[in-house]
Amino acid sequence: MYKFMSEQASIVTEIYLPAQYAISPRFLQALDDSLLPEQVQQHFDNNTEETIKNLLPEKLRERYADLEDGINKSGRSFGGYSIYDLKGAWKTSGNKIERDANACVRIIDWPTPEMLSCGEWPLCERVIRTVFALRQHHDAYPDISSILHVEKGTVDEICKALDKWIDEGSFLLYGLVMYHLSQITKGDEGEILLTSHFAVVNQIVRQDDHH
Repeated sequence: MYKFMSEQASIVTEIYLPAQYAISPRFLQALDDSLLPEQVQQHFDNNTEETIKNLLPEKLRERYADLEDGINKSGRSFGGYSIYDLKGAWKTSGNKIERDANACVRIIDWPTPEMLSCGEWPLCERVIRTVFALRQHHDAYPDISSILHVEKGTVDEICKALDKWIDEGSFLLYGLVMYHLSQITKGDEGEILLTSHFAVVNQIVRQDDHH
């Protein structure tokens, strides 16, 4: 017997690249490591700040020590990944195709009560899903408190925890996954393309023992 569970808010990041990198043993190991808190911590312990910083967005570079400490304390890791074949081509200027890719790595990252520690989880989940829905648009945010009909202070608390969670996820993405990918490509690729989507993950969960 299976039951549909309420969808879970998540960030889905896609990396477009040649398959030779996507299926390389080192990159597959890095993806597996990104799912295990102890391996995440070991990665940042074993590699110096200087070797990782260049891959980080500037605002994360400036907060390196705080983000690393936060990841270690929270046991931060990703929720899962998949790799699939594709046909894609991009151009960056003129009409010449300057970038081709035949593989995509999809990384799923969702907040949990343990990672956010932001009070009543059903309310946290409502706020998260609302924030993620609003991030799909570029218009100015409305007052989230009025949408959810809860106190502004409660929403502010959850949003603060969510912003921290998003920054830690970016730190993990660039500082671990992209760190290893940059080592594997050895500068042979002119660029690596990424895109992120604020989405939901649906779950169909088995309700009893299956024999």
